[in-house]
Amino acid sequence: VTFDSSEDLLALTLATQGVEALTKDCGDKESGLANLQEAEEILRGIIAGKKDLALVNDANFQLGEILSMRAAFTPEADRQPIYEQAAAAYMAVLPKETIVAMQDEKVKSFAARKRAALAARDIALKKRLDLENERELRKLAEVGAKPDQTAPALLKLGEILFNAGKYNSSRVVLNHVSPFLSTPDEKMRAVYFRTMGYAVQGAAEPAAKGYEGFQAEFKGKPLAENLPFVIGNMFLSQGDSESAIRYFDESLQIYPQGRLAGLSVAQKAQAQVGLKQYEEALKTFTDCLANNPTPEVGVVAQSGIANIHRDTANWDAAIAAYQETISKYPGTPQATDAPYWIAVCTQQKGDNAAAADQLAKFISENPGNALIPLATFALGNAQVATGKKDEGLATLAK
Repeated sequence: VTFDSSEDLLALTLATQGVEALTKDCGDKESGLANLQEAEEILRGIIAGKKDLALVNDANFQLGEILSMRAAFTPEADRQPIYEQAAAAYMAVLPKETIVAMQDEKVKSFAARKRAALAARDIALKKRLDLENERELRKLAEVGAKPDQTAPALLKLGEILFNAGKYNSSRVVLNHVSPFLSTPDEKMRAVYFRTMGYAVQGAAEPAAKGYEGFQAEFKGKPLAENLPFVIGNMFLSQGDSESAIRYFDESLQIYPQGRLAGLSVAQKAQAQVGLKQYEEALKTFTDCLANNPTPEVGVVAQSGIANIHRDTANWDAAIAAYQETISKYPGTPQATDAPYWIAVCTQQKGDNAAAADQLAKFISENPGNALIPLATFALGNAQVATGKKDEGLATLAK
């Protein structure tokens, strides 16, 4: 065992410990990042030393893995340079045939060196060269037995480009490497990241086609838990609520206990509202709340119920639902906006006096809110309706 190979083993151990700390719910993230950085330094030393080309090749791949993981746990503003370093490490990985040829040349060089040692009658050198020759022969056999790392490295490069938001470049790399991928996991990742790229870019037809291909071969795989949800959101943003509902339903059917189950229900209801399927949307939102969702999901469902009652002129029910939004989800944008909508519903009921007080309070307490222009207009109208014409006209003139 050489010093470099021992160092490589140490780097792998540190990297494993680092990943475990970073991915555990209660893991020590600071310690995990420190382990990754120490492993990174060791691998860079092996690469810079260039003593063992096969080990250098492995070190480049491992360095790419470590940098990719470190980037994922780095603040977004600081990720780009780390992703670039990871990409460079993966691109430095040489094909297996190149490494085998280089190792073979190294083995062949021993014959002349041993002849020279014998000619010089340096028996100690000859014995040392015999041992080195045996070690390099074993290494040649090991290198020959290892799978080629070029395709996996290019796959990782495609993933890095995706994570960096370079979706077109990612797709070019993934399309190029796909025919050379050998394991089911590698093939799955290529399809997933290619399809996700299309979905994020809003390319509906290739995204849907990629999704169907993924489900045909890899349905239910944890990696793609967000795929039906993202495609559903894509269709929802494009106004295709019917297609969106289909994907949200599939998200719930394929990953019923997934981390996006609550959001899938909430977004499905939003799509139903878009189709004016108010009763169905109310049921979807109500079922969502019955399952005790996270606050982030619950506030969407609760405010969604309020909005449906408002849009269907069920003013009292809307006011009650908005009040519940305020009491259950304080501090959220929906709770901040709810007093305005309560005032609007109150005004629609014909109680302009109460609405005027509510609107004035909302304007006073939320000076930078995007609803202020609408609130000001509604306040002016309420003031005019209650006989305060001059005051109302002055408000409308603001």
